[in-house]
Amino acid sequence: NGDTPINVRWLRGGKLQLTPASNYRLTMKQDVTPDGVTAELQISSAEAADTGAYFCQATNLFGKDQQLVQLLVQEPPESPSDLKTVMVSSRTANIQWHHQSGEV
Repeated sequence: NGDTPINVRWLRGGKLQLTPASNYRLTMKQDVTPDGVTAELQISSAEAADTGAYFCQATNLFGKDQQLVQLLVQEPPESPSDLKTVMVSSRTANIQWHHQSGEV
């Protein structure tokens, strides 16, 4: 709980200040409550490239504080290509394919 006015900003990786103008998928909300200030960062249609460290930084006339939020966005893997049946027996089947990176 700090003395008002409290300025809240969001940083990515501790350096890049985030604003809705810099990324149309961002929505920021800040509310003053009896317990202090609540701040929210929403990323619509999050993707793997959004993974990283986000900092919520609050400042007032007496100083600043920040909180780290670590975001991990996982996406489904790409479909395999060049799918082949290598061996088939009565109980097993061995299948081989290539990943997008070219590895087997």
